[in-house]
Amino acid sequence: MVWWVALSVIVLALLLRDGIGGRSLGKQVLGLRILTPRGERCGYGRSIVRNLPLLIPLWNLIEVALVLAGKPRSGDRIARTTVTEE
Repeated sequence: MVWWVALSVIVLALLLRDGIGGRSLGKQVLGLRILTPRGERCGYGRSIVRNLPLLIPLWNLIEVALVLAGKPRSGDRIARTTVTEE
């Protein structure tokens, strides 16, 4: 039971991490921000949509390949967000 609760907390943290202030802790350190097409911060809904592909086993490998190629993640395309410098 404890394992399932811990796993649920980790998955929720992964999905909602960009909804807090429009950026995750790593993006804060690097000076990056996630913006919507209107220039607003990424909310919780877009954060879930943006990070959901990271939970799908083979799709997360595609995400890594896209990032290494310098292209936008598919999660960003689906959520219609962009990562920009501050």
